[in-house]
Amino acid sequence: MAGRFSKSIGTIAALLLAGWPGFASADGFSSLNVGIDYLNQERYSDAVVWLDKVITAKDLKPDQMHVAYTDRGKAYIQLNRPQEAVADFTAALAMRPGDLDVLLDRSFAYVEAGQPEKAAENITSAPINTSTIPWVVLFRGLVAWELGRYQAASEAFTILADKGYTDGWLWLQLANARQNKPGTKYPGMTFTNGRRYTSGIPYYWPGPLMFHYAGQRSEQDVFSALEDYYASKTAECQANFYLGEWRLAHGEAAGAKTLLQKAVNVCQAGDMEWRMAKFELKKL
Repeated sequence: MAGRFSKSIGTIAALLLAGWPGFASADGFSSLNVGIDYLNQERYSDAVVWLDKVITAKDLKPDQMHVAYTDRGKAYIQLNRPQEAVADFTAALAMRPGDLDVLLDRSFAYVEAGQPEKAAENITSAPINTSTIPWVVLFRGLVAWELGRYQAASEAFTILADKGYTDGWLWLQLANARQNKPGTKYPGMTFTNGRRYTSGIPYYWPGPLMFHYAGQRSEQDVFSALEDYYASKTAECQANFYLGEWRLAHGEAAGAKTLLQKAVNVCQAGDMEWRMAKFELKKL
């Protein structure tokens, strides 16, 4: 998320250097820009060093300090320092209460810090509207999942599934399986000839996974279907993760462990599947 600040900050920096009235020192802003650039380059320790300078000096405007705390929190997450990330996100929220991105970041930091109850309490305060439904509701469901509250997780995932979000539908099937409940049908779920899908199912991934969850295709069919998706890392990641979760939900711990470990190896570090696979593996 940090990258979205760079252009606007560069423009303001030019005004600072020109002596535009009402802005903070050019030195402070320069340090902020350097910290953001390092964050975007995934040089997280360097980002912390430069953002420390900004936060210690406290000579920037509140909106700019909000950026500094938020981005240092993001760097702390990547450095596996979640408690410090929580403190920074809390400081950022004090400057801009209700900031959805930061609320989500803080919820994630609470989870990483081993405080899922705090994460659940935090995400409950996040506003739900048309634009926020996918992320807020999915995170609510995942936090409930990590707490073992599968009924609450089902309620969140149902909201997404009813709106046609495929990841919400997949998680709903997993939550139902954990409760020994029957699965639900995705609207318009039908097969065409071959491996392509239609009538409510995308012509692309994750169609094969959805049909496996519906009991209409085998695990091997899912892996074979990866050939249709140019062996993309995203599809490979999700295939291993969701197949592993499916096995785990049906009591096949040994097979699940192999697939979830493969997901950790294949998925992008920090992505939802990567994080949830690591969470499940800790319990096995």
